[in-house]
Amino acid sequence: MPRAGATRCLALGASAPRRSTAANTARFTAAELAYLLDEPRLGRLATADATGAPHVVPVGWTLNTALGTIDVSGRRSAATRKYRNVTANPRAALVVDDVLPPFRPRSVLVQGHAHALAADHSTGTEALIRIVPEKITSWGLDTDLPTRSRHTG
Repeated sequence: MPRAGATRCLALGASAPRRSTAANTARFTAAELAYLLDEPRLGRLATADATGAPHVVPVGWTLNTALGTIDVSGRRSAATRKYRNVTANPRAALVVDDVLPPFRPRSVLVQGHAHALAADHSTGTEALIRIVPEKITSWGLDTDLPTRSRHTG
């Protein structure tokens, strides 16, 4: 699936208010944006069902720069447990990480409110999970500041 998140997501019609790209991505630091936009990386999505039972899975994701959100999609997304979990419990988190040699872990953790958006068959877009960041934590991206955590809302 192409990583042209803004185009795909705008076609779905977001429920969040639309502001300028700069205002929406301002919740991320320059280091976090550079890391998230640098190259495709696998993410790990954590959701919980209505009873609070956790579920963590590796996922493909897109930083939607038009909305300042993280969009998680894939083939037949609406039929997945993660999608059902978000409809029952809108809290979610996504971590994107890697390790540089010899041992330099880097990561961005995004926690927030998740929306399960249905597929739009008129545009051919798949269902997706859209995470609106409420708290972002990153480490290893900036050597001067090893861990950075803040609420965005």
